[in-house]
Amino acid sequence: MTEFDGYAADYRCEVDRAAGVSVERLAGEKARLLLDLLAAELGDPKQLRVLDVGCGIGLVEHELACSVGELCGTDVSLKSLEFARSRAPSAHFVHFNGAKLPFRDASFDAVFASCVLHHVPPNVRPSFIAEMLRPLRQNGLVVIIEHNPANPVTRRIVSRCVFDADAVLLGCRETVELFAKGGGARTQRRYIGFLPFRHRLVERAERVIGWLPVGAQYCVWSRKLAAA
Repeated sequence: MTEFDGYAADYRCEVDRAAGVSVERLAGEKARLLLDLLAAELGDPKQLRVLDVGCGIGLVEHELACSVGELCGTDVSLKSLEFARSRAPSAHFVHFNGAKLPFRDASFDAVFASCVLHHVPPNVRPSFIAEMLRPLRQNGLVVIIEHNPANPVTRRIVSRCVFDADAVLLGCRETVELFAKGGGARTQRRYIGFLPFRHRLVERAERVIGWLPVGAQYCVWSRKLAAA
């Protein structure tokens, strides 16, 4: 059993309490961001096979599953996967042993991980990124969404989350470097979550200032090189 098995049932309430924002709303924002990236980089999301590494209780899957061709989620927490299956029955969920993803090489068009990497020990992160890229097809899209340690509000929220006790936050530059070393190309970035109140109009407005490195989170995406 992993530590997240014990938090699965209360995950939403804990994040809502610590962040002061609905975790369901945040999941919707991430799903829309991912759909925008998929469409811009790869074309019609309905034609794509997508993998979420560290899917947790399926919050993003609930928002994303009906908008892509096929959605798979994997996590080290079996209890979280139980909640994910009930939340997004059209998605496919598989247990991850924490070392090797249970999928074939080059079997997905896109792979993403949302607020997962800060739970991965720094010395293991290069191999984690390499493993994320392995089931991704050549020129496929890899996306990382992470907390921004340059934002003091983000640091305070993370310090208040009981399941973030092991968190070691990493900056956007470090994530870009991990992609470069792991086999990514054409890496791009965007900061998100500038305002505490959330609305779709706010989301659109924030895209204009996405280059400012002060958002609560950031998104980094890249295409897979042939040699990765």
